[in-house]
Amino acid sequence: MAHEAPLFMPGGLLADADLSATQFIAVIMDTSDNDVIAATAGAKAIGVLQNTPVNGEEASVMMAGLSKIVSGTGGLTAGDKWTPEAGGAAVVAATGDEICGTVIQGAAAGAIATVSIGLDG
Repeated sequence: MAHEAPLFMPGGLLADADLSATQFIAVIMDTSDNDVIAATAGAKAIGVLQNTPVNGEEASVMMAGLSKIVSGTGGLTAGDKWTPEAGGAAVVAATGDEICGTVIQGAAAGAIATVSIGLDG
């Protein structure tokens, strides 16, 4: 069963899109101050969304620790280095992708995995 161990979750971030159906996806900063959106493929995510905000609501983002995350295409296996695919689900990082952390507990595509965030240097 996926689990969490939050270390750093700052306040003051806002959803810059409707993220109400996307809990546990990787997010990136948008071009507006303090706004987050779903991560793009291979991007360096700032963290994982912990709640379900609509546009303009507070986005709870875990930036360091162990987090649940939606497993993307192909699933994840413990020990994999992960990166987001389009929409923010986690996939195995390919050459040239930003590595966002390590998979602690794997999961099939669409299921919930456990990953590290901000702990891998």
